[in-house]
Amino acid sequence: MNKLIKMLDNCGETIKKIASFCFLFFMVMAVAYFVLGFFNILSAVFSLFEYHITLSELFDELSDFIIGISGFSFLEIIFEIEGEFKDLFVGILLCITSVFSIITSILSLPLYGFGCIVEYVKSIRDNIERISLNET
Repeated sequence: MNKLIKMLDNCGETIKKIASFCFLFFMVMAVAYFVLGFFNILSAVFSLFEYHITLSELFDELSDFIIGISGFSFLEIIFEIEGEFKDLFVGILLCITSVFSIITSILSLPLYGFGCIVEYVKSIRDNIERISLNET
């Protein structure tokens, strides 16, 4: 209970800690999504090349995937496709998710700035109180 009260006493520092945690957490998630997606894409492409699928066939499937996104949800598309193409599309979706995670991470920076403003206002208030006590 004392720890909670201590957090509430210094709101600016608490807000900054929350913002920095969110920034780092979503940045780590972005890296993890991108690495998983990249390895998924690599494994799918190499296994497709083992089945002698050419790049033109691969790009035809990708264009069908992109066109299919407009009318269906991602889950419907993923469950309709089987095998290596499914791994390829899941890898692409993981890489796209990493971009959104980076954007979310960047959006936590204004919260950090708000915490700095709260700390500055508190220090200004303390300075004004100290000056007014010295004058009287």
